[in-house]
Amino acid sequence: MAVSGEKLANLAVVVMSVVVTYTAVDRFTMSRPPAPRVEYTVGEQTGTTFQDTRYNEVDLTALLVISSTCHFCEENGAFFRRLVALKEIARPGGYRTVILAADGVSRARAFAAAHRLAVDDVRTVPAAASSRFTGTPTLLVIDKQGLVVGRWTGVLSDDKANDVIQLVTRRVAKESRTSVETALHPAA
Repeated sequence: MAVSGEKLANLAVVVMSVVVTYTAVDRFTMSRPPAPRVEYTVGEQTGTTFQDTRYNEVDLTALLVISSTCHFCEENGAFFRRLVALKEIARPGGYRTVILAADGVSRARAFAAAHRLAVDDVRTVPAAASSRFTGTPTLLVIDKQGLVVGRWTGVLSDDKANDVIQLVTRRVAKESRTSVETALHPAA
């Protein structure tokens, strides 16, 4: 039995319609594995992602990404106090600290109050940056141009914490050796 040209054309149209429909449905509704998370790296330009933190108004901004339910954030409380206290030795326009809240501004403000963190601002993590943070706490230090000059995730050892304090102090401190020593070795 011979197949007519018209029947063959109709069959081709049906097959093509099925393929196109499946492709469209697959593309827009089928689950895909999540895109790999790529953390911010030292030397990377952040663009306008953090413009609400007003990083461009000071030489250096420390962005503390925290969650109020994160026990590692709790463990870093004393280090965060040291980091925030560096404002006292910074030259005018030298330094600001901002909490980026992973779970809401009101919870982050309560966290800051509980840990006596007199930060300059509390904001939510910008949507454009949320996939770039793989855990809390994360500390991102950016300069006036939005360039990442330091990034750390998790609880910091004493040596790492001192490295962070030294990095910030060297970039923002008034020219005073005693301020640097005070920042590195605070009174108990």
